[in-house]
Amino acid sequence: MANVKRSRSLGLKLVLGVTFLVLVLMGSSFFLAFNFLREETKAFTFEIQANQSQLLGQRFSSHIETIIHTIKIIPSLDRQAIKALENQDVILSLEVFQTGKATYRKKKPSELLNWRGNPGHGAPSIETLDELFATGVTYETATNPGGKPFVYLYSILDGDSEGKSLTFLRTRLNSDLILKKSGATDARIVNRKGKVLLDTRDPMNTGSMVDASDPLLQTASQSPVSIGTLEYTPAGGEARLGTFIIPGFNAIVLNSVRYGDAMRGTMILLERMMFVGLILLGLALVAVVLFSLRITRPLKELTLATQVISKGNFDLNLNETSNDEIGHLSHSMNIMSEKIKALLKESIDKVRIEQELAIASNIQQCLIPPSEIHHDQFTLYSHYQSAAECGGDWWGFIEGPNHVFLIISDATGHGLPPAMLTAVTHGCFSSLKQLIQDGKSPDTLSPSFLLRMANEVVLESSNGEINMTMFIARIDMSQKTLTYSNAGHHSPWLIQRSTDPAQSEFKMLRGRGARLGESKDFAPSEDQVVPFTSNDGLFLYTDGLLENTGRESSPYGKQRLMQLLSEQNLDHAQKHVKIVADLNEFYGNQIPADDLTYVLFQSKA
Repeated sequence: MANVKRSRSLGLKLVLGVTFLVLVLMGSSFFLAFNFLREETKAFTFEIQANQSQLLGQRFSSHIETIIHTIKIIPSLDRQAIKALENQDVILSLEVFQTGKATYRKKKPSELLNWRGNPGHGAPSIETLDELFATGVTYETATNPGGKPFVYLYSILDGDSEGKSLTFLRTRLNSDLILKKSGATDARIVNRKGKVLLDTRDPMNTGSMVDASDPLLQTASQSPVSIGTLEYTPAGGEARLGTFIIPGFNAIVLNSVRYGDAMRGTMILLERMMFVGLILLGLALVAVVLFSLRITRPLKELTLATQVISKGNFDLNLNETSNDEIGHLSHSMNIMSEKIKALLKESIDKVRIEQELAIASNIQQCLIPPSEIHHDQFTLYSHYQSAAECGGDWWGFIEGPNHVFLIISDATGHGLPPAMLTAVTHGCFSSLKQLIQDGKSPDTLSPSFLLRMANEVVLESSNGEINMTMFIARIDMSQKTLTYSNAGHHSPWLIQRSTDPAQSEFKMLRGRGARLGESKDFAPSEDQVVPFTSNDGLFLYTDGLLENTGRESSPYGKQRLMQLLSEQNLDHAQKHVKIVADLNEFYGNQIPADDLTYVLFQSKA
């Protein structure tokens, strides 16, 4: 017996399997929850940033539009018109300059008006004027005496068509008014070059420069749309979430927050979820252990039962109290053990019967003459094949002085019962053998007389449940005659030479009569006598020879057999060999459905 490799117990496997499954489910849930919350947090952060930036951008652009609109509605720049601006909170200072596009690089613009201007700030720089004349609006940062930075807005007010004289304004923006109620905490307004104009987090950053490589600034500067979001990591910095708004007037609103700050609430929520998940995992493990103990206890009993069965003990009495699958399995094990005991007994009986059948088959083979018999006055060739261990076909011959009796019979069915009947029949003719060999009168021991005696034996032995067909022929060598009688058997063939040297002539010995064992009022066919000269042949057979089907599901047939027997250039021995070979080819590995027997008798000169 092969060694059985021991592995972990079923309970441990169940605990480990469920634990692994729970961990996979929890891990998958946390992973999906984290991704979902991360994306939701990012979307929420972008939405908040977009709202704050849009509000700040609207206040900024509205502030600029108000300044430009206010200045343009003033019909003239006299001092009375300027006084109209004193109540405007939007404009903290106003300066008016004039220059020409061809001359501003050679001499400074002339100041036409200074209302609440910043003393000492002077004329704008060449770079500022270059951007102003290119875009129409630009910005410049400065610092008041107190060190607080502020922003100048430059805008073109008027000019001739040739550009010889241009009037532009420099207005100081009210940063506090713009940032008031904007709601933004991490937003900056920058120009296209990245200079900070307003910073909601630290107003002192006004005038500083955003790194030109900042991904959010680069994306906003190149974007064809006025609003966008970006998850990015600046060079040497931490990951951030950013939103940009382009409100117009050469300005960009940038709003960004560190990724970790945006995700702080999400991470806290996930930590709490993990804590709760660990508690649930512990409770699940306790439940699994208890459940596995409940499941594996009866399984251990079943395992012990199988070990008992493997040792050959089938007397089981397993507990069947539960109504679940294990209870049904225990019930099945009890039934299986009972059936195995019954099958073992049946197998023992079957082996005994097979041994007895084998012995019976060997005995029956001894009751049938050899396949070749050579005598001074005749030769016999035969072939016998049973459909089971034992068969119902039998043939025999009894030699007397100057004559020989041939007997062939076929009991109904095949197997042990007809085989026993053939043994009884053989015993009957063995008892008559001495009388035949003593040369009793042919009238006394005629074929029909022998059939009547055989009928009494068969009827008494089978009680009418098994019948038998039989043909008996008496061949007289000195008289060269053949006397026969038939009891329901297939008519044999008398083989004689014909005028055609290549063919033989077949004569059917007709006369059927009743079968043996049917009734006490048995009547075989009357004895008939036909000439039987030297080198004549007699072919006797049972119905299985012609009626059995082979590999091609068609019967062997009379025509196929007669074609082999009619070949004149072959003697009987060669015909016998050829018929046996043809039968083997016809059946192949297939077992015949019925017993088959034939006998070929030939007299000698």
